Amino acid sequence: MRRVIRVRNIQARVEVVEDPLVALRETTGEEMPSNFWETRTPCWQMNHCPPQIYEDCPAYRNRSLACWEIEGTYCKLTMEGGHASGRDTTICQVCRVYKKYGAGKPIQIRLAGAGIDAALNAVLEKAEMRA
Repeated sequence: MRRVIRVRNIQARVEVVEDPLVALRETTGEEMPSNFWETRTPCWQMNHCPPQIYEDCPAYRNRSLACWEIEGTYCKLTMEGGHASGRDTTICQVCRVYKKYGAGKPIQIRLAGAGIDAALNAVLEKAEMRA
């Protein structure tokens, strides 16, 4: 699936992982649940995210994992040296969603490259090429 993202009238096409369960299984060898949020209140509801935010967030699109395990969620998005990063999980450690469902387990990114940071970096790189 392709998504078109606009940042300051610049377009970039970003590949979205079609089946994150297959990608994770191939990477880790683990069987993943079909929907982490099935019996829980989703993070986008607990944080009162508007549809414009949560519909593009990888936590919403990849419901098989907890939000703190996904790189590039809106919560983790930071700019570092002109590039977007979504790997800083320090925000997760104080988040009420992680506190409620994380059970104090160490936070590890299990799905990378499918987040807002990857899309934004693609746009930024395209803008640099035009300049």
